[in-house]
Amino acid sequence: MKKLEKYCSGCGIKLQNENEQKPGFVSNLNHELCLSCFKLKHYNISTTEVLKTHFPKIPNGASIVYLVSILHLNTLYKYDLTKFYPNSKIIVLINFIDLLPKTVNFDLWVKKIKRNNILEVMPISALKGTYVDLFLETLDYYNLGDTYFIGLQNSGKSTLLNSIASKLNIDVDILTSTKPGLTLANIKIPYKENYLIDTPGVYEKGFISDYLSYQEYKNI
Repeated sequence: MKKLEKYCSGCGIKLQNENEQKPGFVSNLNHELCLSCFKLKHYNISTTEVLKTHFPKIPNGASIVYLVSILHLNTLYKYDLTKFYPNSKIIVLINFIDLLPKTVNFDLWVKKIKRNNILEVMPISALKGTYVDLFLETLDYYNLGDTYFIGLQNSGKSTLLNSIASKLNIDVDILTSTKPGLTLANIKIPYKENYLIDTPGVYEKGFISDYLSYQEYKNI
């Protein structure tokens, strides 16, 4: 009989109880969190290194939500998703919008960013839930099917999906932390007839987390 596979609700990695040194270890396969996520959630201790992940492979033509931190807008031009995923319909979300001065004209930004197969460029605050309802209305309007959430590490993808799950009364609790690269595998959240899919964050060389241990970084 084939063993039932189970995945960590915090980082998405497949759970295993055979090797404590490998990702996904649990002492009991009935646990919801792998040992690494359990320590991070309950003791704020990180036992894993930041993974140098690249842009994820997704089905050809699959829809994308590209979440970009307001602090890293330069990456919109450094990484052109319309070239990486030429057949995908893309919605760009600018996160931490609450950090912008109210005098900033967001519409001018939209004109510079919106191109090719980018459907919309929208502001959002994943943490505070600002504009999340408007974003969901936009998803419904375009009827995108299964949608992959892509972004740099610590861009707020998991926080946003937790916010969406909370609004929809879905019992999902993706682990979030100041630790970059926490999500290790895709995590699916049901949305109407489809799924919203959290993907591992993309590593960007040169961020401050490259130079500090997690114990130092979390206190900044």
